[in-house]
Amino acid sequence: MQIDLGRAIGNGALTSRRGLIAGAAGLGVAAVQASMLARPAVANENLTRPRSKFGWNDPAENLRILSRMWGTVDPGEQAILYVFGPMFGTTGPNDFRPLFRMESLATVRTYPQPNGAYRYLAGQFIMFTDFDTGAVLEAWENPYLGNEKVEVFHYRDVPLDYVLDPNRMPERYEVRNKDDLSRKLVLDWYFRGDTAYGDAIAKTRLKNKLDPKVWKRESVGEWWETHEAYRWQGKIAEIEDLSLPSIPSFQGDFQTFKPWEPFMLMGQRPGKIFSVRTAFKIPNFDVVPRNVMAYAEKHFSNVLTAPTAFDKSYKLNDAWFKELRQPKP
Repeated sequence: MQIDLGRAIGNGALTSRRGLIAGAAGLGVAAVQASMLARPAVANENLTRPRSKFGWNDPAENLRILSRMWGTVDPGEQAILYVFGPMFGTTGPNDFRPLFRMESLATVRTYPQPNGAYRYLAGQFIMFTDFDTGAVLEAWENPYLGNEKVEVFHYRDVPLDYVLDPNRMPERYEVRNKDDLSRKLVLDWYFRGDTAYGDAIAKTRLKNKLDPKVWKRESVGEWWETHEAYRWQGKIAEIEDLSLPSIPSFQGDFQTFKPWEPFMLMGQRPGKIFSVRTAFKIPNFDVVPRNVMAYAEKHFSNVLTAPTAFDKSYKLNDAWFKELRQPKP
């Protein structure tokens, strides 16, 4: 499951210190997922090593770890991922201002496939809330446009049906790296005490469905590009215990530079949104703020339950925006 957690996974380009995937097409929980190229697991005398031999450098094991972190590998069982954090605007080194906060839910079902691959049925939304009060935004005053009031469009990627193969990234990815990693998935692993931390740096570049010639105020241009730093963490003992289909101690921390949201009406003005996000699995929706949950139940009921149909559907936020909105004059 913005997490996108979706776009970087199913659509983008993910890199590590040793590798770069520059993608040109195609999510969020689907934004959090797989295309990470990285160096082998790191351990030295100053770090606590894993307690047993394990497939930390094995692509199939890395994808299984991630699938157990953001979901469960029990076939068809639904997992819920909750993500929240502040979002800031920046147009240069002397401009850094609060915009709004995000509250996100992603639901996913995972199905093991042959050769270590996994198929995911997922959906996610990101709700924008007032930076100070936490109220769900219907309208918002854009400080970059003289506080012009704009109509908020909450982000959604749904439905999503896709397959990830740890040994073969999709053909839409262009891979450039110093070593021949053959499009395989391995995170940068670090170990502190009883916890393992898996890092990746992501670059996502997608063709923008909002043609800037038509959507002059909404479109950031021909391409939609983000840069993100991901960290997935969990207890070593839980990760190494393969009898656990899901890793209870999972927490994710992500930092993102992404384009302006189309509802902000920034057009191709220079600048980015910077967000700091924390993600973890929840057994139910009780931890979600009640006003956020009430809005979700009313407007995003199709995301609160993960899809069940294997129909290769893959509909992202820009497609929804194009379908539900009209260009502003």
